[in-house]
Amino acid sequence: MPGARLTITQEIAERIRIRIANANVKKRATGELIGQVTISAGVAEFKPGESFEALIERCDQALYRAKQSGRNCTIASDD
Repeated sequence: MPGARLTITQEIAERIRIRIANANVKKRATGELIGQVTISAGVAEFKPGESFEALIERCDQALYRAKQSGRNCTIASDD
């Protein structure tokens, strides 16, 4: 989300996470109810001069912290 502050991206990711967790997921082909699906998310804010790879790495580290925290949550990069 170009230009968005970290707090905004975390809020948006959290709203998406909650919406997914509250959805009744069904298979399109059969209509069979799959049940609850949850996600974990890691977000980071671009630092001026940072490479794209470094930004993705910080997001990835935040994602792994979310998974280690019990999953189904959103964690922001803390560096």
